[in-house]
Amino acid sequence: MLRKTMVVSCFLVLSLGLGAAEKPDPLAGYAILDSFVSMFQEMAQKGTGGFDVVDKALQKIMAEVKKAKAEGKIDRIFTTRMTRLLVVVRLAIQPDPEIILGPFIQKEIAEFVREVSGEEMPGDGKRGIGAIASAMAHEIINLRIYLETLPRRAELMKNLEQGLLLDKK
Repeated sequence: MLRKTMVVSCFLVLSLGLGAAEKPDPLAGYAILDSFVSMFQEMAQKGTGGFDVVDKALQKIMAEVKKAKAEGKIDRIFTTRMTRLLVVVRLAIQPDPEIILGPFIQKEIAEFVREVSGEEMPGDGKRGIGAIASAMAHEIINLRIYLETLPRRAELMKNLEQGLLLDKK
């Protein structure tokens, strides 16, 4: 029982400082997400894509993330999760003719799919691409929900500290 109390206490103490010094602007995060989604919509409508086109678009979005982070418009949580999403896309399109990176790429993508969707990667081919696309869509929604709750984070954290997991409103 003492061990459980110590773990919960450590969790609460550590969580008190999360994002305390950062005052992100949800609109900056929405703009980054919009750029990401628009990139894929445009490619689908035009029938374009390929490594060079996608990589160039990903580099542009990563520059937006870096700039917004440096300006304090997005916090480290959003930055980390958005960067991971960009990395997974980059790995998924990475040419690997010598099959040197294959095991690493598969491991990282499978881990992303498992952590976001709770499902194991079904393998290569269309089923694998579908699992990646589904996990990406879930992560985009998770990031949107994160941005939507930013204004209430302090209140939600206070409720957690008081042991209230449900909003009593």
